[in-house]
Amino acid sequence: MGKSVLVVDDEPTIRGFVRRVLESEGFQVIEAVDGLDAMLKLRELAGNIDALVSDVKMPRMDGISLANTVQELYPKLPILLMSGFVEKAAFGKPLIIPKPFTAQTLIAAIRALLS
Repeated sequence: MGKSVLVVDDEPTIRGFVRRVLESEGFQVIEAVDGLDAMLKLRELAGNIDALVSDVKMPRMDGISLANTVQELYPKLPILLMSGFVEKAAFGKPLIIPKPFTAQTLIAAIRALLS
């Protein structure tokens, strides 16, 4: 089985696009609708998620708060953030790709993240 990726986005069409792209590359995808949902899934599946891909702007818990919490709890888990509002100074360790992005950009970013 391929590596598993937790995809977090409050927008179903973007989550679906990311899912289809990653599954076409052999990844197993787990979906979450926001940061709080993602934290529940991370706790449930602790150790069984190989990467986190998250939107930045979301209700309840945004992607920056999620990334910061995940880095504290799971420091080795690679994180890729997606944002239509790229402010590079706002991000530390996580890799970020600007929206909109192509399937090729997403695949390249995931491969870089997991290498």
